[in-house]
Amino acid sequence: MLQQQPQLAPTTTTAPPTTTTTAPTTTTSAPTTSTAPPTTTTAPPTTTTVAPTTTTTTASPTTTTVAPTTTTSAPTTTTAAPTTTTTAPTTTTAAPTTTTAFQPVPATNTTTTTTTESPAAVYYVGVVVFIPFNEDLKNETSQQFMDLAKRITAVYDMLYRKAFGARFIRSYVIAFRVSLASRIRMNVTEAEVGVEFNKTTPLVELPKNEVVQKTLADAIDTANNNTIMDVPFSPGSVEVIRSPLPTTLPTTNSTVTTMAPNSTTTTTAKPTTKTTTTTTTAKPTTKITPTVEAIITRKLTFRSRGETFTTDLLNPSSAAFKSRAALIKSYLEPLFQREFSTLRDFIVTSFSNGSIINNMNLKFSAAFAPSNIQIAEVLLKAALNVTTFNIDTGSILVDDTAVSSGVSHNISLITALSLVLLSWLLSNQQ
Repeated sequence: MLQQQPQLAPTTTTAPPTTTTTAPTTTTSAPTTSTAPPTTTTAPPTTTTVAPTTTTTTASPTTTTVAPTTTTSAPTTTTAAPTTTTTAPTTTTAAPTTTTAFQPVPATNTTTTTTTESPAAVYYVGVVVFIPFNEDLKNETSQQFMDLAKRITAVYDMLYRKAFGARFIRSYVIAFRVSLASRIRMNVTEAEVGVEFNKTTPLVELPKNEVVQKTLADAIDTANNNTIMDVPFSPGSVEVIRSPLPTTLPTTNSTVTTMAPNSTTTTTAKPTTKTTTTTTTAKPTTKITPTVEAIITRKLTFRSRGETFTTDLLNPSSAAFKSRAALIKSYLEPLFQREFSTLRDFIVTSFSNGSIINNMNLKFSAAFAPSNIQIAEVLLKAALNVTTFNIDTGSILVDDTAVSSGVSHNISLITALSLVLLSWLLSNQQ
């Protein structure tokens, strides 16, 4: 008889629930301050995910041959507590950064060549004009200065452009002043005029000083009454006061080298001037004592019939006296110079009443002084051409001796005796 085995109670194993709680993780980034260069740092958000943990326990089945044992494991549930990760905001405040830095510049070698522009080639040409000088002619802005300058430069421009063409640029008045070289006792005007040539003209092509002087002097000498375009010039008064022509041509080489700002070296080459000096040994000279020339003076008088005399003509300082004296000199002196190379001076001395009586002194070299008749003949010829004032040919006096139509009314005793002797000789030969 089989013995009944006691039944075993089913074994139930219940695994206690497992709870896994992950402590919240808080990450706080400390603020970061950057001062140079400006930096902005943004911390990326941090997310932490904890994977859920699942624990499964399976009890090994127990097998009893008497009765089967069934073990049923209660389900095990594992609930993972939510994990919260809070990332503190990261604030990065960049302090303002001011950066002052010397920017590097590549070293550059710069060669600077200084070129001095050539000055204009200007000759200062002086000349005397028979126009009374007054204080207004010292003022460049006065109307009288501008009017006279316009008249004179018109003459210069015409003559020098004709002579030198495109090389000549212009003329301009530098100054007016009282002529100290005038041979009449009055204030006539000396003009200093700039004659400008093209500055690109090579030195070798610029005219010589004597050519510049001769251009104007010849035109004055050949002009009627030495008057060109209504400007009365004094012949023999032209001179070159200053010239652009050098006596020595120096050679100058100048190079200046300047480094860039970051360069530590600045090199400046001093100008090098090469001067060629020519030593000339002067030959011994013999000092010659100049001989003083003997001068003879002839007084010349004539009447301007029909012209009105005024009392201010008695005063050599008056404008009327100066103007009339300059007028007479400008017309008559050139005529006497042309006839007599020994004329040394022509001076208008006075005026007197009787229409207008004009008195002047003519000074000649005593060795070659013309006769009274020769002097009177020049004035007689002038009476045919001069229209600006009257020359009464019947009133001409030379050294207070009346001369009319080339015949002197004052025949010396020697001349009379000579004529008688000549007549007697001729009669004896017959």
